[in-house]
Amino acid sequence: MRKTVLYLTLFFLTLAPFNIALACLQGFEDFWFYDKFLTPKNYLKGIQESMTRTPAEMYEQRFKNAESHAHDHDNQDELNKTHREAIKELLTGDKSKALNLLLEIEEKHPGLYPTASNLGTAYELNGKNQDALKWIKEGIKRNKESHQGTEWLHALILEAKINLENNPAYYDNKRVLELPEKIPESNEETYFTYNGQNLNGIEVEAALAYQLQERVVFIKPHDIIVADLLFSLSRIAAHNKHFEPAIEILNL
Repeated sequence: MRKTVLYLTLFFLTLAPFNIALACLQGFEDFWFYDKFLTPKNYLKGIQESMTRTPAEMYEQRFKNAESHAHDHDNQDELNKTHREAIKELLTGDKSKALNLLLEIEEKHPGLYPTASNLGTAYELNGKNQDALKWIKEGIKRNKESHQGTEWLHALILEAKINLENNPAYYDNKRVLELPEKIPESNEETYFTYNGQNLNGIEVEAALAYQLQERVVFIKPHDIIVADLLFSLSRIAAHNKHFEPAIEILNL
């Protein structure tokens, strides 16, 4: 148990300083210290808070001050300015305009990881999940450690959305993230395999905590995919004997 807490603590301490991400949105500058996920109690609180937040409120909290600070520097290039404008539009304005701005960046500066990551989010928020999946996977190719290695779950979520578009009953008898019926005793054992990548309990719990906090800002109840992922996170918390947070996650 102590080893699990230590691993999670070290994992999330590596997020500082951290490029902004929201389901998942990536900035070019480091200006947000991420400190929510050191224990199940803390990541539960983070998810609960995110459920009450709007994208515009997220922009006010994370981006507005950083944007003002960036304007104080004369050496900010056009790339960063366009990228910040795209983020602002995506959160507070015209999502279609945000998408076009990001496509413009990709055309002028091809191959950048943040552009691919943000294009994935922009396409998703514009309701184009196939294109979103293409760009999230491209982001993983450009930086396999993107968002501390949790973008595999973003890709899985997009695949789930596409499955539901094709068949609304697709998950009637299966889960989005199929944990073993009997969860392994050690958190260092494989909990889930995605595209040939074996993910242990620490990695799966961290990805669920991180991706859910970002996603519930945009996706409000009722949503079958978010509900399913919360259920999986509650199973892991309970397995690690964090029973009170596990019950509260089930309540969500």
